[in-house]
Amino acid sequence: MIQPSHIWFLALLCICVASCKPTVPEPLSYPSVSQGRKVEVRQEGERYRLYRDGKPFFIRGAAGYSRLEELAVAGGNTVRTWHSTGLDSLLNKADSLGLSVMLGLEVVPVRRGMDYENPKAVAEQKERIRQDILRYKDHPSILIWVIGNELDLMRDGYLPVWSAVNDLAKMIHEIDPEHPVSIAMPNRPVNTSNVRRYCPEIDILSLNVFSTIAQVPESIRSPELNWNGPYIITEWCNRGYWEMPSTEWSVPVEQTSAEKRAYMQQAYEASVARDTAYCLGACVFYWGHKQERTHTWFSLFLESGERSSRVDLMKYLWTGTWPANRAPDVDSLSLNGWTSGDPIYLKTSDTLRVEVKASDPEGDPLEIQWEIRPEGDYRHIFGGDAEPVPAPLTHLSIVAEGNSARIEGPSQIGAYRVFVYVKDKKGGFGSANVAFFVTHR
Repeated sequence: MIQPSHIWFLALLCICVASCKPTVPEPLSYPSVSQGRKVEVRQEGERYRLYRDGKPFFIRGAAGYSRLEELAVAGGNTVRTWHSTGLDSLLNKADSLGLSVMLGLEVVPVRRGMDYENPKAVAEQKERIRQDILRYKDHPSILIWVIGNELDLMRDGYLPVWSAVNDLAKMIHEIDPEHPVSIAMPNRPVNTSNVRRYCPEIDILSLNVFSTIAQVPESIRSPELNWNGPYIITEWCNRGYWEMPSTEWSVPVEQTSAEKRAYMQQAYEASVARDTAYCLGACVFYWGHKQERTHTWFSLFLESGERSSRVDLMKYLWTGTWPANRAPDVDSLSLNGWTSGDPIYLKTSDTLRVEVKASDPEGDPLEIQWEIRPEGDYRHIFGGDAEPVPAPLTHLSIVAEGNSARIEGPSQIGAYRVFVYVKDKKGGFGSANVAFFVTHR
């Protein structure tokens, strides 16, 4: 017979046992099915293919966190993220739109102070990622786990990073054998060599590559890189700011929207579309709005929501058809007769005479907007880290005259850019900018 004192003892014992249980993340509430979809890489003769639920799956992806409806409409099928913070709603929304997710696991890079020779710090990071895997592994939208992003940037050959990566990949495979594991990094021989030598648990190589994307199908299997497995292009777009010429005051020259679109079509067709043996797909960068040297450099959308012609291009590359109404483009922009990259020096409060040449595939009437922004100081910002956004100088007088304008110049010495946006009033835009320097001389 159980005595009252026994009941109190049993209750205390239950509390103690419960307190000793390992932390288990709260499960997600799935919008469709209650289990994940099996994803695997198969080697078929001399080619690799990705399979999802037993069906071939080629990644038509976008790197970003927003505009998922537009991605689905354009024919995309995958979203790539860089971290898992606040992703519950994104995963559910992606699944409701029929999109898969390459989920980025936030592994802290060396440049942000992570000490991979500190066992405690490495163990804490591993436990955090273990919780992410347990929480999300059964979500139906999960496609691939991506470990970190450009982890050894500014620290080539730092072997403790690669040891930690392989340990993470091994743990992920043990917890979730249903999804492949990848790692995203720049397309450099030292990175590929380190993954090949020290990370046997990695299933797929993921490359962030911009101006050299057309060379990837050959370079990836060259003796220098010697990668004979499958790969994904996890970031690609127009030329990066580090790949473009600079002005005399060391700021990069940005391509016009027409130049970006033309370059991207040529690059994709020469690489991703051509390599049907090893390439599993690609994620265009950046699907949304992002400040990186300028607010237009990589952004496929304006902050106000208009889409660029690069979004229309992706629909064509993914589906073979253009949208019914295409976005306009800026073909050229001049400032006082000079063009982007020229050594343009002005005196304080000089008037800027700007002229734009733009085109629209349907001949829609275009609205033209002008603005001047100061150049930001990004000398100590690397790898896509957050940048301050220079605000437009709203106090300057602008007199527009058709496709040209006269703009009151800045009164302070320094570096600036004049931006132009052309909009078709049907949701599309094109843009360009010219850098200039204000001086007393």
